Amino acid sequence: MNHHNQCLPLIAVLLLFIGMTACIDRPAEPSGPEVSASTTIPDTVLSISDLHLDVFYSSTLVDSLRKAPYREWAGIFHRLQQSGFGQEGEDTHYNLFASLLQDLPQKVQNPHFVILSGDFLAHHFLGNAEAAGMSLHESQDFLANIIRLIADQLQALYPNSVFVPVLGNNDSYCGDYKVTPNGRFLSDMVPIWKQLLGKSLPPTTFSSDFKKGGYFTAFSTANHQHRILGLNSNLFSKSYMESNHRNYCGSNLSWSEIQHHAQEHLDWLSQELRDARRDTAQVWLVYHIPPGINVPGALGGSSSPTFWHQSFSAPFVDTLNAYRDVISAQLAGHTHMDHFMIFNDDSGQASSFVHITPAVSPIFKNNPAYFLYTYDAQSTQLLDYTAYYFQGVVDATQTQWKEEYRFQATYAQNGINAQSLDQLRQDLEQNTTLRRGFRLNYSAQNTSGAYVPTSNNWSYFACALTADSTYSTSGGGCIELPQR
Repeated sequence: MNHHNQCLPLIAVLLLFIGMTACIDRPAEPSGPEVSASTTIPDTVLSISDLHLDVFYSSTLVDSLRKAPYREWAGIFHRLQQSGFGQEGEDTHYNLFASLLQDLPQKVQNPHFVILSGDFLAHHFLGNAEAAGMSLHESQDFLANIIRLIADQLQALYPNSVFVPVLGNNDSYCGDYKVTPNGRFLSDMVPIWKQLLGKSLPPTTFSSDFKKGGYFTAFSTANHQHRILGLNSNLFSKSYMESNHRNYCGSNLSWSEIQHHAQEHLDWLSQELRDARRDTAQVWLVYHIPPGINVPGALGGSSSPTFWHQSFSAPFVDTLNAYRDVISAQLAGHTHMDHFMIFNDDSGQASSFVHITPAVSPIFKNNPAYFLYTYDAQSTQLLDYTAYYFQGVVDATQTQWKEEYRFQATYAQNGINAQSLDQLRQDLEQNTTLRRGFRLNYSAQNTSGAYVPTSNNWSYFACALTADSTYSTSGGGCIELPQR
């Protein structure tokens, strides 16, 4: 583990949160100005994914947190502060999270949106809690307080921003990929999500939708023709129905129950998109697990290396194609890496895309990173982004988050859309220098992980840039997934 004693500058940011209250009042938001369709109104979007905040690296810390209300936890983290920012191959220690909190206001003062694309909790959270002697009930309460702490500390930085949090596969009372529709976890998360979403929520439907399946609709406070649909893509994941993930709450859902909840979610998505088209609105989709190829699974020899079950990915792609005029962006996380996926229509033309935000957690030997997008608040189109990364986990002398690259300047594309990303996909096939840069950016300049792009395995990663394809380990190439 790399240790250093340069964490003292973090004390100030830690003290900011001592005594923090659970809810933060928002001032009234002014209505957006009347502008012509040709006017560009640039605004910013902060995108953070896969925080995986861990506290189990110190038994003394866990014991102290267990005895205190979560509003006192920031003071405990400060009092029991250790040196360093954690270790490569582990989840996010609090010092790393505190360094992020210290850095963000230096990079952006007032983003309109803060996207949190899931996995607030550390891997193996319930197993670690069990090993620490917690009962299931105590570990669930402890887990909820971790999420409350994250929400409070981020919202203290940006009280006027619209937060868009979605659920990751680790965010559950019952274990990895075990969030239960209509369960207690979703009910308990409602006030936290309401606190974060604030004035962007519709007046009546949020609680019922979120309790039912963990999904919701929100509205931009700058442009009421801009809607954000927060999806619970756990319901579509192949891992959601696999029994190799322990369910700490008891038995898993049956296949028929999973099908019911997933179809209910897809029906909800189609209805929300129909409503948006009727109202001439534009939509962003935000979710955790993207469709498409699971590259580590493919490299490991899986015969069907996709993140989603085909029963749900095929109708989802159909929906994207049907509403390509409505959906202007999709943002996700889960892979911990910096990349994108293209969706093609029936003619093979790029029709939509999902852009993947890299992780704060360095557990897969990636450097921690986040994105700061610019977008046109009138058209809702993404314009550019800057990637920021942190090398302090692997190099004790690197204590500052730094700019890694800018999309337009690095990849010579105008805007972030299906056509520009598809052109980038083609350019990566032809331009070895560009591809070398993309490979470094993929893991935020850390190439020590087991599943990073190399010249030998590039065909897998190239295949993964098209979301409705998979990699055939038997045929040794990229094949299009069968349609319904």
